Order: sequence, then C-alpha cells, then structure tokens
Amino acid sequence: MFLLTVDVFGTMSVVGTLLGIAVSVVGLIYAWRADRRKILTYQAHPPVPLGRVLSDQPDYRLHVVLEREGASPVQAEGAYLHFIQFGNLGREAIRGGGYL
Repeated sequence: MFLLTVDVFGTMSVVGTLLGIAVSVVGLIYAWRADRRKILTYQAHPPVPLGRVLSDQPDYRLHVVLEREGASPVQAEGAYLHFIQFGNLGREAIRGGGYL
C-alpha cells in the first residue's frame, strides 16, 4: 500500500511539474507577442527660410517664381524648409504601411 501511495504522488509531481512548465512557456509566448507596441514620436523643428535678402536697402528684392510648362509664372510669397524627425519608441519595427 505504501508503494502505491508513493507512485501516485510521484506521478502527480511529474504531471504537475510538466503542466507548470507548459503553462509558463505559453505565458511567456503570449506576453512576448502581446507586447508589440508601435509608439511613433516626432519632433517638428522651426521652418528655415531658403533665401533672404542680406542688404538693408529697400531696392533689393528676392523672388521665388514657380514656373510650369504651358502656364504663366506664379510668384511665391516665400520658400521655407521644414525638418521633421521621427522616432520609434516601441518594440515593433515601423514598416511602410504600418501607419497609413
């Protein structure tokens, strides 16, 4: 009777250990897959003018003209360059179609 009791407890211990390992592995896989955050951040810098008149005299002018073939030229009011920095703070890589 004593040997039968040890075998039952031994079998229950082995089954419990294997079940615990299996649940731990499944939990780790689920946690790894669930933590696929895409956190996109950006920083917009102030606009930089592409050209300016350096002289203080009023007879100097700078013009930006947009010309298109077959159309009359259009004078632009100004030309500025905007810098925008993007950063990925998440664990998932940013791909081309991820945010469109």
